[in-house]
Amino acid sequence: MAVAGLFLNSCKSAPVEAPVDPVELLDDNGAIYLTVPVQPNLDFVTKAIVKIAKCNSADAEKISKRINNLYIEIGTNGEAQISGDGDFPSKMLGLVLTEKNGWLKSPFQTYSYYTNKKSLHQLSIPSSSVACISRNAEKMLSRYDNIAKDDLHSVQMEGQIYEFLKSNNSKAIQVYAPVPGAFIKTFIGANVNTPVESISGVFTKLPEGNEFGLKIILQMKDPRTVKAACAALKIALFPVPAKIVQTGSTQITVTDITLTYNELLAFLK
Repeated sequence: MAVAGLFLNSCKSAPVEAPVDPVELLDDNGAIYLTVPVQPNLDFVTKAIVKIAKCNSADAEKISKRINNLYIEIGTNGEAQISGDGDFPSKMLGLVLTEKNGWLKSPFQTYSYYTNKKSLHQLSIPSSSVACISRNAEKMLSRYDNIAKDDLHSVQMEGQIYEFLKSNNSKAIQVYAPVPGAFIKTFIGANVNTPVESISGVFTKLPEGNEFGLKIILQMKDPRTVKAACAALKIALFPVPAKIVQTGSTQITVTDITLTYNELLAFLK
């Protein structure tokens, strides 16, 4: 996962900063979306920075403390786009993103981005309050530039996705999957051929250890398929001791699944 990269100040600010919503930098046709409130999950984010940016824990924690929220889109190909808001002062420039540490700087319009020589992830901070990372930073920077210059503040992505990304007022990491099969395969490691319309859920940090508890709700297209879907999920998840119950005429709730920090980080390519 290349989440850590965006926590670093990595480019020159635009000449005139404009209020750009980091959510609007993400593609609107993703398979999975996540919101990460950083401060309640500071140790997880710090470990992500250490892993990807190859910096020490002390520097990683200083960086993660400057981030408020992360917004993540995972495409059907498994690759991620990540944007975030926070406080990224220019004095942080170059502290970690050095050629010695494996980062190569490239100019783009009035901005810059850094490419990790090993992972090929590219990261940029187009303003002191917005950061982004993907394998195509120029695409996200072009989107940022269009919004900043032309004052295009209309929501470009589908309403339900945008509302999900902006509505996380909890301390948990929230997830929404408009492509349910991608979520089940990615986070549960199974293939379930059932007519699921969408999946939503939360990753809640457990009190002890580096683990999250996962709770998901499957919204089914047809109430007649719910019982069969429950049975299919129980088979697919065996021997995981997950609790799978019907919680509405078209809903299935799955609980008692745990994921370690490393397991969650590995899902983001």
